[in-house]
Amino acid sequence: MTNATQEKKYPVAEETTTKKINPTLNLNPINSAVDAINLAPTNTNDANTMTVKLSVLDASLSEEEYDRLTELFKQFACNSRLKILFRLTLGECSASELAESAQMSQSATSHQLKDLKLARIIKSRKAGKQVFYSLDDHHVLNILKIGKEHLRGEHCCV
Repeated sequence: MTNATQEKKYPVAEETTTKKINPTLNLNPINSAVDAINLAPTNTNDANTMTVKLSVLDASLSEEEYDRLTELFKQFACNSRLKILFRLTLGECSASELAESAQMSQSATSHQLKDLKLARIIKSRKAGKQVFYSLDDHHVLNILKIGKEHLRGEHCCV
């Protein structure tokens, strides 16, 4: 069974497969790192088997998509940008508030904000002469949350 979802212009497909395993054996039902994305165990009527639903992310990307994804992840590879992004998880704020919380100069903060905005990781809105920034969408929040949980060894569900 295959479900294809589309968000903006970036297609993401999920394939859900069902595998039966014998719970009395000490076998790992995860055959690859991709299988581990979403495990949803369900019991069957048969006492000797358990059905495990594996959600597999479609790994077929074009070269352009790999390049774009690489550029996206590069934005998360900078300490200063991460400080800005984690501050924005608390809500919208101005460039001067971001500079203060990240302990950066106004000029350095503006440079980082420009890069994050070009990558569509943050968005801005103008109110008079002041510009306020926020995370672009829930995907950015999820990337930060999952990264933090991975770092701390916490288990999370996508």
